[in-house]
Amino acid sequence: MPVPGPPALPFPFTPVSGLGCSPEFRQLRASEPVCRVRLPYGGEAWLVTSYAEAAAVLSAPGFSRAATAGRDLPRESAEQLPRSSLQMLDPPEHTRVRNLAARALTPRRIAALRPHVERHSAELLTAMRPSGPPADLMTCYARQLPVRLISELRGVPPSDIDKLMVWSDATSAGTTVPLERRQRLEAELTDYVKELIAERRARPGDDLISALITARDGGNKLTEQELVELTTIVLVGGNDTTSNQLGNIAFVLLTHPHQLAALREDPGLIPAAVEELVRFIPFGASTMLPRVAIKPAVLGGQQISPGDVLLVVNESANRDEQVFGDGEELDFGRATNPHLGFGHGPHYCLGAHQARLQLQVAVQHWLELLPGLRLAVPPEQVEWRSDQIVRGPVALPVTW
Repeated sequence: MPVPGPPALPFPFTPVSGLGCSPEFRQLRASEPVCRVRLPYGGEAWLVTSYAEAAAVLSAPGFSRAATAGRDLPRESAEQLPRSSLQMLDPPEHTRVRNLAARALTPRRIAALRPHVERHSAELLTAMRPSGPPADLMTCYARQLPVRLISELRGVPPSDIDKLMVWSDATSAGTTVPLERRQRLEAELTDYVKELIAERRARPGDDLISALITARDGGNKLTEQELVELTTIVLVGGNDTTSNQLGNIAFVLLTHPHQLAALREDPGLIPAAVEELVRFIPFGASTMLPRVAIKPAVLGGQQISPGDVLLVVNESANRDEQVFGDGEELDFGRATNPHLGFGHGPHYCLGAHQARLQLQVAVQHWLELLPGLRLAVPPEQVEWRSDQIVRGPVALPVTW
């Protein structure tokens, strides 16, 4: 007769504020890296907190996103947040769609974006000076840079930038934003995307949206629904995540004076610093996009059965001491940094290279154009967003 295991732990754990990380994760990595948890809604799941096991779940074909469809999934809120159907695909369907989009996001194309990113970044920081200090870095810079870049590169009129920002917020909103409002804004975005597709069909250009339409109409490799969803992702998928991460990175740098001083002394550290900041910052506000086991497996010493739900905690895996020495510390001198900040495996963030570029240029320009940049309020007075899937400051008052 099998011996029953320990009772499932109630999850989520200790509430944390700002960019804090639940202390239970560190304890579990050492004692039970794959453990049973009981969520407020949807029942029990396996919680994965260690790096090796997290990477396995994110990459192995035995752990499926598609198998989550139609299930009452374990979750933290009563409502199951709507998700793009493309996010729920498994290979080979996912590979087919992803490869089409990836053609326009090659390293060469991303490198060619640098002058555009630098121009928009410098313009935004220059515009801050006449009315400040102080200034809100989120409003004046972090929320503006990603959407301005998308607007220019995707051919969206500047007059639509404000609407794109509102729609970006809606697509990444948590359940504290009323469902009716989210659905209304998402419907508006879908209508806008369909109109944009019709316009590009009539007058194609040298942009990603036109390339996706060619894949749909020329080779019939995309369905119309896939085309609409991919275009939506291209327009707003990375706006809110990048803007919040810009705010997070600014906050961490401005509250870690020794690391900031090291960057000022040696700007050549910026690429490595950005990777370390992405690793160190616990970005997700909740455990999203679970996987379902579709075959038996042994993971972290636990027997996983088909149908079991697994929740991967990237922020915990990114601090795993078995992979990252002194993982709880911010260290710009790490020799290797295989973090999961942009995911792992087939669903690795398609826009990771573009996000990296924006983050690197932002840090460089903060150092060069606002050399005296510092917080204008004590760190504990910074208010953090509670209504989003990702974390970020509501506002970040700065002076220089």
